[in-house]
Amino acid sequence: MDEATPAEARARAQWRYLNAAEQLGIYAPTEMLARLRSLPEVAQEWPEVAYKVAVHTAQITEVDGALTVGSPREGYRAAVRAAEVAERAVRDPAHPHDPYGLLWRPHYIAAACARAFGDPIVARRSARAGLAAGGPAEVFAEFL
Repeated sequence: MDEATPAEARARAQWRYLNAAEQLGIYAPTEMLARLRSLPEVAQEWPEVAYKVAVHTAQITEVDGALTVGSPREGYRAAVRAAEVAERAVRDPAHPHDPYGLLWRPHYIAAACARAFGDPIVARRSARAGLAAGGPAEVFAEFL
């Protein structure tokens, strides 16, 4: 009932199902990522969806049609996108606050992925961005 169109309502219901399914461990990471990516276009711009895509992309990714475990570079790209989506959403008057840390959490994923692919400068830059977005200093201390 909170959504403007029936398509948005369907997307929100599908998202809620996927969120519950993740918490219950119904799907393997590869299945979860595929389902998140199949959400309608409107849902891809929700910060919570972009964040979950980043989390699961950092765990697994598709390379030339085959799923591989742990892709730090793809995870980094997804985390940067999630941070951008969160920043746009918070600027929107309909999303006046960040109750779940969705502004800083993608920067943590980006920093961890950058460290995994061996770029401490990018990890440090991501950690600084996470601190600037309101993240706790103790979370990012390992990257600075």
